Amino acid sequence: MRQRVIPVFVFALGVRLYATFVVTNHVNQTSPATLSDLQLENVARTKMSARTERQEDERSSNRAAARNEQQQGDDDDEYEYKNRACEILGGRSAPMALWTTFVDKIFAASRHPTLDPNFVLHDATAHVLKLLTPRLPLAQRSVPRDWRHIGSLMDKVGRRVEYLNRRSAGGIVERDGNKNNASVVDEDEPPPPVRILVLGGSVTMGFNCWTGIRKYTNYNCAWPARLENLVNRLVSGGDGGDGGDGKLVEVYNAAVGSTNTATGTALVEFDLLPPEARNPDVVINAYSTNDMHILSVEQARSKNMTLRDATFEAAQEFARAVLGRCSNGGRRSSLSSSRSPSSSSPSPPSLPPLLLWLDDYLGNEQREILATTELSQSVQVLANYYGFGFVSYADAVRDLVYGTSTEVMFSPAGWYRENRRGMFREIHPGATMHIAASYAVAYYLLNLGTTYCSLESWDPVHLDSTTNYTTSLDSIPTNGSHGTIKGLPALLNPDGFQGRPKPRPTGLPPPLDSRTDLENVSKDWKRQSDERPGCTVTPDGKPKCPFSWVSGISQDVQWNTEPQDVFRRHFASHVVPEEPSGWGLIDDRTNKRQAKKFGFVPTLGETGVPDAVMTMKFAFDDQEIRILTVFYLKSYGDKWTNSSAQMKVVGDDGDTTLGTRSLTGFHDKRTSEMYTDRIDLSSPTRNLTVTFEHTGGTTFKLMGIAVCS
Repeated sequence: MRQRVIPVFVFALGVRLYATFVVTNHVNQTSPATLSDLQLENVARTKMSARTERQEDERSSNRAAARNEQQQGDDDDEYEYKNRACEILGGRSAPMALWTTFVDKIFAASRHPTLDPNFVLHDATAHVLKLLTPRLPLAQRSVPRDWRHIGSLMDKVGRRVEYLNRRSAGGIVERDGNKNNASVVDEDEPPPPVRILVLGGSVTMGFNCWTGIRKYTNYNCAWPARLENLVNRLVSGGDGGDGGDGKLVEVYNAAVGSTNTATGTALVEFDLLPPEARNPDVVINAYSTNDMHILSVEQARSKNMTLRDATFEAAQEFARAVLGRCSNGGRRSSLSSSRSPSSSSPSPPSLPPLLLWLDDYLGNEQREILATTELSQSVQVLANYYGFGFVSYADAVRDLVYGTSTEVMFSPAGWYRENRRGMFREIHPGATMHIAASYAVAYYLLNLGTTYCSLESWDPVHLDSTTNYTTSLDSIPTNGSHGTIKGLPALLNPDGFQGRPKPRPTGLPPPLDSRTDLENVSKDWKRQSDERPGCTVTPDGKPKCPFSWVSGISQDVQWNTEPQDVFRRHFASHVVPEEPSGWGLIDDRTNKRQAKKFGFVPTLGETGVPDAVMTMKFAFDDQEIRILTVFYLKSYGDKWTNSSAQMKVVGDDGDTTLGTRSLTGFHDKRTSEMYTDRIDLSSPTRNLTVTFEHTGGTTFKLMGIAVCS
């Protein structure tokens, strides 16, 4: 499987225009007259003549043959490189030119075909597209450093698009299918969609994203769902249908209200996401608003830290957790679009997922404009240091918001209220912000893809590959192993220039803090690379946490899901007794339009006797447990005053205490937030008993537990 990264949007605009025409005619000899309106409009621009196509194929074959000759005897990290996607796109390399050329198709694809068939959001979408388009370049903060990610994703998208085209044209029939006009039977596993995982808080969930459209939920309204709809509908070739016979991208929105980047780090580090959300090609951190909301100045000061230091620390831990893990479970993936599965040519090493950071925070947890940028400044430094992508919706619209702070298209409507003076605290914007954010992310992906294709003659996969870095530099002036780069001269003395960089160490650089200095960073990176040369996977394919449940993530996000369903699914075999005395799994929302936040609550605590105890037992025959992570709520007001619980972990013998923790459910901030706490057990165990005792206040809320190796 060829997994990794994200120039997905570039295909929605360009690949379909050429690939559908070529593949459809190849399979069914369909004439151009049967193509969609979108394809007809662009056939003159994108169709290659048969002669040109043969010449291009011949040149590609010659290049591949030459590289195969050069690769004899090379390292295992050398592999054939050919990217069909860039050939399809041809010379169209300017992202804004593509965007403005197809802006009418982008607009049409922004409508949800089933939830908004009458395009109720027509005018709102048009306004956003008009205002945002010239500002989209402002959102491009940093691009990923390692082009292997982009090359791998380009290959994956190209294969998926060609598969979808052949399938929709009747050229592929699944083994159990029955298409009368099918001329090819697909005997291999279909190439999978590109999988994007989005992590965030209540803004990313779509809280306050009301449209007035029946059955249009917060999740449908939020920008991750809009991004998926936009890309897949563009690939369908018009403004109708449901995205074609299958999806090009699948976006999994794992946002949970009252969480921040620290929560996201735990979810990634311990594999706490549902199976369908694991091993993504792309991970997008969209916690920016909640990081500035939760990591408040007061909380930072309690740790003797500034707000910038607190956000910097949390962001770096998340980046290292994501970039230190292989996105394909340790399986190698090839960048070659022409190699057969039986090829003996070596494949590249496993890669972590592409990490992108979305800054969606404009305020107003802090009213001072400089203070609102603390997190984005930290993320920018980390993006440059670790080489991940950074896109800022906030930067794209700052001038509009600062010029009219009472506007409600791009900032929360609740900042100002009718017949009330002054600005009110509100962080949740409306539907037009989510439309704009989906465009900002889509344009960023388009920019990645077109930039990669513009560098194709430089062979960017090998140029940025750490083990080929010196080879790529040496190959620039001559017909080296990866070809001559057009426009660059041959060196007068290839061996005369000294002091070139050595191959960059593999793996992550050392953690960045006040002690990281220029004099020692190279040797520290090299030493760390020797100890851990690349991304890691769980041994034997076992899940890192054989049991985990996190409210809002480990359950189906459906309005008809009830607490008893969740209890039976996850806890019936672990809680002792099956109906815990004094504790219950409940849904205590006050606003039923909000997403459900189930949790265990000591219901008898309302009597003023804080002594309810809940016991959970876990046994694992083939996996030792070393870490427990708990997720719990902190809130405010009389109900939560002095809220506390005591957690205790006992080992195999039933007597040895392996860890304890006192958990506090009250804080002074007027908001409810999910916190995490990790217990490293004093010794590993295969059987353990965990007890939670309500020790203070009238309530407490346990929102998740992970039992991990």
